[in-house]
Amino acid sequence: NGGGASYNASTNRVYLLRGNGTSNFYSTDVAVGPWTTLANTVVGGVTYAINVGGKLISDDTDLYATVGNGETAFLKYDTVAATWSTLAPTPFAQYYGTSMTHASGKIYALAGYYKDETWEYTIATDTWRMLPSNQKYLYGRGPYNGADIEYAGGNSFYALTGQGTTDM
Repeated sequence: NGGGASYNASTNRVYLLRGNGTSNFYSTDVAVGPWTTLANTVVGGVTYAINVGGKLISDDTDLYATVGNGETAFLKYDTVAATWSTLAPTPFAQYYGTSMTHASGKIYALAGYYKDETWEYTIATDTWRMLPSNQKYLYGRGPYNGADIEYAGGNSFYALTGQGTTDM
């Protein structure tokens, strides 16, 4: 639950959050291969245990993570300083169906947990704004377990609604 991996171009590394209620964090050099244990998801003495709704993405310089489990904490991992910090919290509780992708200095997120909310986070200003509602499926509900959003280039995004459907 909540585990995730993301490739970071500036370091040529894959980063991994173990999830399942842990704060474990790892990376590997794509060319070399052995895994390295990194600083756990701890900021200011607070340990963030990544779980359901946790997600890890890269902007090709730094990493961004939702912690899941109904929380709103939003974290940044500075790949140069090798440290975690907190950002403006998500305006939604992260749970089943929460997903994120990165495009042009912004992060786009599906709130998940049956909500039809799509959010945009601007990295430079550390601010969130709500976008128009996404389409509801199955009894008028939004994305849930298994949902995902990905940037496809230009102005295109693709989203899966999860819930065991084949809707995109």
